[in-house]
Amino acid sequence: MTLISLPFTFVPNTVAVAAQVNQDFQTIVTVINGGLDNTNLSATAAITNAQIAGSGTSGFIFGGSDNIRPLPTSGTISGEYWHKGNWTQTGAITSSYARIHLTGSMTINAAWTVNTEIPGGLSASGSSSHQGVGGHGGGLGAGNGADSFNVAAGGGGGFGGVGGIGGCGSGSTQPSGGATYPISASLSGSSGGAGSGGNGGTGGNGGAGGGSLYIECTGAVLFTSTAAMTATGGAGGTISAVAGDSAGGGGSGGGIQIRSQSTVTVNASGSITAAGGAGGTAAGGTTGGGGGGGGGIIDISGTTVTNNGTISAAGGAAGANGTSGAATASAGSAGIVNLNNYVQDVRSAG
Repeated sequence: MTLISLPFTFVPNTVAVAAQVNQDFQTIVTVINGGLDNTNLSATAAITNAQIAGSGTSGFIFGGSDNIRPLPTSGTISGEYWHKGNWTQTGAITSSYARIHLTGSMTINAAWTVNTEIPGGLSASGSSSHQGVGGHGGGLGAGNGADSFNVAAGGGGGFGGVGGIGGCGSGSTQPSGGATYPISASLSGSSGGAGSGGNGGTGGNGGAGGGSLYIECTGAVLFTSTAAMTATGGAGGTISAVAGDSAGGGGSGGGIQIRSQSTVTVNASGSITAAGGAGGTAAGGTTGGGGGGGGGIIDISGTTVTNNGTISAAGGAAGANGTSGAATASAGSAGIVNLNNYVQDVRSAG
């Protein structure tokens, strides 16, 4: 069997009715501003049953029965895992670019931190800075950095939500935040832009883009009351000394996608979050604070999705200015939380 190299290609739903509901995050009806999208929670049993019959158990988990790479129950993980049987988390997990295929049930009991993946924009000294690098697709959602000699802070990265604009001094232009893009284009978030450096100083770097996690499971997925899964964007760089320096924008939240052929339940006090990073703060004598990173995307599907805890993709806070009279930065907008009461096809195959 050949393992698939990153990034994966999105596989749309096989049932036409389901595809119309959730094929593209740019067009579906969602509650963007911090709420949950309950539209899909009313999906009929007919859609659910047809989707299950259409996908087939053997086609849902490719290679999982071979147990080719079991998933550890704690520690640091990265890459692709093909796990046979039920799995229960025993301790904290930190993941990078993790793709998990599991035949059985999955119980998440503790902290699960999804590392940032897209480096933030780097500031250069001497009244200039660089724009933040983009997501996997090349420039997706990157927050803008200040142009040369523009005394301004970086804009926040965008993904599920738009990145906030950066603050700036008098006569300068505020760099814009990064735009949104669908999870079908990339599971990762995008970086914040860098702030400018004045008087020979160095502006703040942009925050890193939030990381990605993909899970497909034949059994039930349970987040217990002690579960805390996070894919947070990095904070923009903070400036403290040189007059004219400006801070960096926050990176966007990351992407968490879970697809189960059974139920997905988040117990009370359990949480899944993909928040944008805060914009960097400019202290006294400096100029602009960075824009907040936009919220990420959380996409969960199963026969029944029940949330009794917290599922959120909030935007990052704006960084404060250090100089009175400077134009202020803005927070990133909230991302997308999408809960689907039907079984989708797998995102990738091997």
